[in-house]
Amino acid sequence: MTRIEPHSNQQTPPAGQAALAPTREGAVTAIGAALSAAFGTASTRIEAPALAEPKPQALVERAERLIRLGDISGARLVLERAMDRGEPRAVFLLAQTCDPRMLRAWKVQGLQPDPERARALYARAAREGLADPKSLAEAMR
Repeated sequence: MTRIEPHSNQQTPPAGQAALAPTREGAVTAIGAALSAAFGTASTRIEAPALAEPKPQALVERAERLIRLGDISGARLVLERAMDRGEPRAVFLLAQTCDPRMLRAWKVQGLQPDPERARALYARAAREGLADPKSLAEAMR
């Protein structure tokens, strides 16, 4: 029986050079080669499943839950993503998270309001026809 020594087949890099960590591509190729050797099949590329990006409407719903939980900073991040993807409701909700009056109404402490950004976002929401003019006019005061 042949005795296998630990690390006996590993090569050390030349002095002054660090060993390179395997890349994702290299790992996928190595796994494919191992499967081919084990099962006698032709080399097949194995792809990791792509993570589905949430739909903009789902992002807005997540942001609304975060607002109800009092996580305004988290909601802002999620709403930015939704707004960048063209979700119209995200604009109005993001404006509310910057509005000092809304932050007071939600009893938020420790988060800086940004009235100028709120006004700009409310104006954008009005241009996109998102809310009734009366509520937007009140929000922009």
